[in-house]
Amino acid sequence: MNEGALRWSDFAGHVPDPLDVMGQAACMGLKHGVTVSCGPPESRSIMGAARADREFTDPEIARMQDLLRQGHGILDQATAMRPILVEALEAIACGMTYAQACAHLGISRTALRYRLHTARASLGVEDNPEAIRRAIDLGLLSSNSYTGMVKGLPEAPSPA
Repeated sequence: MNEGALRWSDFAGHVPDPLDVMGQAACMGLKHGVTVSCGPPESRSIMGAARADREFTDPEIARMQDLLRQGHGILDQATAMRPILVEALEAIACGMTYAQACAHLGISRTALRYRLHTARASLGVEDNPEAIRRAIDLGLLSSNSYTGMVKGLPEAPSPA
């Protein structure tokens, strides 16, 4: 329900556990744990970690929070990309020239350059090929072009 970090020992006995999750974890030897969360309620990332030997230290928890924030930020980029930016990247990704992409999208060359620049900035990369790879990695673009042809090397036909 909140952002931050909480050791399991801080809420044991204070929060109902009808499924006995904490008891089951303890039976598996995981007696010390922490739950970390970040992001707004509608898009919150949560992680948990547990160990058998001791409580997590404050620096360890701070590191977990940093890692979770980084991961959340990467995933948040995927949801923050406006469709017009994705369309511009997709046009270039399928091999269109700037002139073809402008005609296809119905925009000026200046507008296309601005959309590609904004997409690169949003993805944190320097050039269009990097932006395309990043967008594919984030699931914003498929590796298929507008024509439906898969990019890359052709594959042998499958035996019938």
